[in-house]
Amino acid sequence: GDKVAISVSGQSGLARLAQDPPHLVLIDMNLPDTNGLALIRDLRGDPQTRPTTSGPKIATPATRCATRWR
Repeated sequence: GDKVAISVSGQSGLARLAQDPPHLVLIDMNLPDTNGLALIRDLRGDPQTRPTTSGPKIATPATRCATRWR
């Protein structure tokens, strides 16, 4: 089975990713200490967490996409 890990802030999420790289990352755009786009930039800038064919895939919540179409 798959494991689910939850972080409540961008900084705690980055720390968790460094310890245990996941297969998928779901990012909220409205985090208490940063916004989701800045966190994605941080993830892509770090070779350890940069998405690759074998690294984590990054996704944003569907509500973010749905607001574009209104």
